Amino acid sequence: MVSKRSVILAGVFGLVLVGVAAFSYACATCGCSAGAKAAKVAVTKPFDVLDVTGPAKGEKLCYICRYGGGPSFVVFTRRADGHIRHLAPEIQKAVTANAKHGVRAFVVLLADNTEANRAKLTALAKELRLTIPLTIAGDGAKGPASYELPARFDTRVLVANRNKVLSTIDVNCAKAACGSTQCARVSDIAAASKTLVDSL
Repeated sequence: MVSKRSVILAGVFGLVLVGVAAFSYACATCGCSAGAKAAKVAVTKPFDVLDVTGPAKGEKLCYICRYGGGPSFVVFTRRADGHIRHLAPEIQKAVTANAKHGVRAFVVLLADNTEANRAKLTALAKELRLTIPLTIAGDGAKGPASYELPARFDTRVLVANRNKVLSTIDVNCAKAACGSTQCARVSDIAAASKTLVDSL
């Protein structure tokens, strides 16, 4: 006979499992994890980047400041290949589709400011016809300390408006070659752009 307490515990455990499933995903192909979740960092804070492909190409600036806290995607990535190749075009589409709402974006490569890294970003922008700025973090691979970025991760997208982070989209994968559309969860970008517009 099943006790009332067992039923309650099973129900609570089930709710926890449903909650996890709603916000995370594991790719059957490569085992990477991805998904949207509540933001750990509550606000966006100023930090410097080197603009490689944007309107301030070659300059060091703060895009958080330039965008004035408006609706935006702030993308941190550790590689100029893999998931970012699928995420960046989707973010580009979201920005273009919601230009009248002032939605903007920029990508931050967490790496050293080297000729090779600048060339990778330039080639990526040209190949994918990206107009959203591709930049290199002023603080290099560790990224801005105020964002409490994990020591190891592939790509993190912050969805923000009025300097408040509404949600994050994380993509993590141990396989360097992994970069499938499915793993990148590009569908999360469309949902995030709706969240941005709804927050206006």
